[in-house]
Amino acid sequence: MRSLHNMKHPRPDPEPEEIIVSVDVVFTLTLRRDEERGGYWAECRDLPQVAAFGKTLGQARSDARTEIKLALQDLAEDGEPLPPLIYSPPWRRSARWSGSESRAIHRIRLMKASLGLK
Repeated sequence: MRSLHNMKHPRPDPEPEEIIVSVDVVFTLTLRRDEERGGYWAECRDLPQVAAFGKTLGQARSDARTEIKLALQDLAEDGEPLPPLIYSPPWRRSARWSGSESRAIHRIRLMKASLGLK
């Protein structure tokens, strides 16, 4: 390690900078069957401006996901506060994950054990 008196031209600390971090977050959708149109409506509790329609449940969910992203972008661009965001860990995307807290705790313990943590 070099001492300060040996440094001829100390460099200043860099200026603060912004970085972009992408994370998965959870939103709750309310899905309703539309008998007249023969499809499904998806609405987001935390973002009331989001309403999406799809002929299938999958399409309604997919359209809602797009609408949620657009609503968050609009809020951010307008300087409006975002709703509370709940982080979704990557293992939650697994088709085998049931959402039960005990299973989540079990997976966390397995992850910690595999990393040698207590």
